[in-house]
Amino acid sequence: MKLHRARDFAAGVLVATLALGVAVPAGAAALTSKKINVLQGIEIFVDGVRLDPKDANGKSVETFVYNGTTYIPLRAVSQALGKAVNYDGNTKRAYIGSSPMTTGSYRMEDVCKPYTVWGSGRTGIVTGAQTMKMGGKEYGNGFLATSRGTQWALFNLDGAYSSLTLDLGHIDGTGNLDSEVIFYVDDVRVANYTVDPEALPRKVTIPLNHGLQMKIEVHNGLGQTDPNVGLGNMMFQ
Repeated sequence: MKLHRARDFAAGVLVATLALGVAVPAGAAALTSKKINVLQGIEIFVDGVRLDPKDANGKSVETFVYNGTTYIPLRAVSQALGKAVNYDGNTKRAYIGSSPMTTGSYRMEDVCKPYTVWGSGRTGIVTGAQTMKMGGKEYGNGFLATSRGTQWALFNLDGAYSSLTLDLGHIDGTGNLDSEVIFYVDDVRVANYTVDPEALPRKVTIPLNHGLQMKIEVHNGLGQTDPNVGLGNMMFQ
């Protein structure tokens, strides 16, 4: 079965009753269970590219046909359409696209701290009362890379965000070499910046495209003193 457009592909799947951005109560009726016979081994193609449906943990899941309808995971639909998917356990509602869970702007330290940070020195997150100084001003809610060579941080985006806004700059009173900061979303480079130690911090916006994982990679120079890079006021949209 080969479907050439994402909108056609979405029409015959488990979420056929879902319009983009419209919630469907999952618990509208009493939940029951029954055994069914299904046709397995179904392949889904989007614009000629084979879709490999995965769950939130990256594990492949099967598609199947039951009573003439093709069923695939909700998350696979959302990713094929470039939309976020969210489930609200309190209201038992599933959302594709915008939802009360994804609209607005959210602080990094409140919703999406890095789950892995690698680097020597004081490399790590800056939260709570902690601050870093760039251009003579104090910044918090961010990430600090404070050693020579390469450091990085990994974030689990879970497909919930469209962009990230932050203040990028050089930590006052540290080394005098340029640094490079690279942003990856699902292993694809989406933005990179050179941080000049003599320049003031600048506000940048990183496209996240409702991806699953973000990696921030910092390459500092190898001079006699360590250049330090700061990413402050990190806000997810």
